Amino acid sequence: MGSGIWGDVSGLAEGLSTLRFQGDGAIYGVTQQMERPMQTRNKLFDDIGQLMTNAMGVAQGARDEAETAMKGMMDRWLADRDFVTREEFDAVRGMAQKAREENEALKARIEALEAKG
Repeated sequence: MGSGIWGDVSGLAEGLSTLRFQGDGAIYGVTQQMERPMQTRNKLFDDIGQLMTNAMGVAQGARDEAETAMKGMMDRWLADRDFVTREEFDAVRGMAQKAREENEALKARIEALEAKG
């Protein structure tokens, strides 16, 4: 405790000087190292942090599950609409191209036979 009229005015951070106002009007600076209380972990904050972590895990799991369910619903809907897959489309397109080429060859052959006879 201060011995003067004003007492001690302490700094708020480490390494600040304590100013001591004496009754005679003089100001004396005394350097002091303020003690920091040891930081303790608060169980409430730990529990809230753990709860938030768990909630994020649950949310991620729910997202994955919803995504899988939505994909399944879309697959079923597309199958009900008789849409074809890309592989099936490409196969049919290849067959159509081959049929066009054969058709052109047969047309040329017919024209050649008609020209002969």
